[in-house]
Amino acid sequence: MKIDNLTKRVYVRQSWLGDMLMCPERARLATVHPHMRKNSDATIIGTALHYGIETILNSDTDISLEKLVATSVEEYQRLALEPYTETGIDKDKIIPYIQSMSEAWYTKIMPEIEFGGKTEHRFVLPIGVIIGGYDVHIEGTMDYISPSGVIWDWKTAGRAYSAEEKQRNAVQASMYAMAGVIEKLCPNENFVQFNYGIMIRQEKPKAQIVSIHRNQEHIVWLRNQIITTLQMGVTLGTENKWILNDQGHLCSPKWCNFWSMCKGATVSDSSMRLQ
Repeated sequence: MKIDNLTKRVYVRQSWLGDMLMCPERARLATVHPHMRKNSDATIIGTALHYGIETILNSDTDISLEKLVATSVEEYQRLALEPYTETGIDKDKIIPYIQSMSEAWYTKIMPEIEFGGKTEHRFVLPIGVIIGGYDVHIEGTMDYISPSGVIWDWKTAGRAYSAEEKQRNAVQASMYAMAGVIEKLCPNENFVQFNYGIMIRQEKPKAQIVSIHRNQEHIVWLRNQIITTLQMGVTLGTENKWILNDQGHLCSPKWCNFWSMCKGATVSDSSMRLQ
């Protein structure tokens, strides 16, 4: 959530909304202390591959696997120069992982993509809702949207995705579908196809395409989620604590950048472990 008091607008990203639905206090702290967000080894691997894929999709000349691997590895090495959180990924295997995931995308995912679309398509769009005097906008960046309106999102992961889970719960797919419909990039508002192009983090190339859909029902539900979360956020203000939710494995120093300011400020590591 980003509030612009000058223009009386409030901006919502799918990542913030996901945080809000998981733990409102995490979402508040992300708004108040954006500088505390820190990359992890997993995120910089993903960012590097995103950059390599974008380079290939935008190229009119060299779209070789060798180019994809070289670009992705070079970008990872650049990103790794900055401090990041280690999540347990073997450092010695990161370059082989990137090489393997590049090959997985190139051989299994790229042949299914309709070329000629928009890469890194950024949107900032009003949704016709006013909360506390603020005009609500959604914002974000689609990894790729094809000429026929299929939305793609590149993911790097330690394991395969569940299509059923994503169809049921994915906020990102709903928000990107809403944006695609508003911008008329997705021609059928009652069937927007959203594809996850997943590269599994292992040394043997393995890819997965998870295809889900969104329609007007999902978009209406997303609008309701945005309204209710912003009513809470705008009304309480970011200077007051929001609901604290520690019911999940992501509430930990490993996965939450704000642990030390929240549960970690009260409960010690030793108290979290069985005696």
